[in-house]
Amino acid sequence: MKKFTVVVNTRNPEFMTRMMIKSVKLSYKNELYVPTLALVSCFIDGAGDGSKPQYIKNLKKYFPDLCAELGASLFYKKYRNGAIHNFSMKPGFGIHRGGKNNIYVAEDKTMTSVNIDRL
Repeated sequence: MKKFTVVVNTRNPEFMTRMMIKSVKLSYKNELYVPTLALVSCFIDGAGDGSKPQYIKNLKKYFPDLCAELGASLFYKKYRNGAIHNFSMKPGFGIHRGGKNNIYVAEDKTMTSVNIDRL
């Protein structure tokens, strides 16, 4: 039997947390904002049981300011679902960076956007 070294152990929460943080930092550092959104969305799912109610609960727990400004259900429908299933956001929704007062959610006549710097 050949010997091998385990490099990914998804049963180890500390390892998974380190991998999540490193993945998001690397993606963000390289200005890959849609992949960053997809990773964050995926990791919120991974922090629970994969159900929508658990996702909403985790989103409210870890991102209370986002939920207060946009709403957890709207983020789930327009950002999470778009990023995970289409590698995009749903029509009329986008991403912005920084901005005045580093606000979480910005709106104009055609688009609602989430500040990727705050995810």
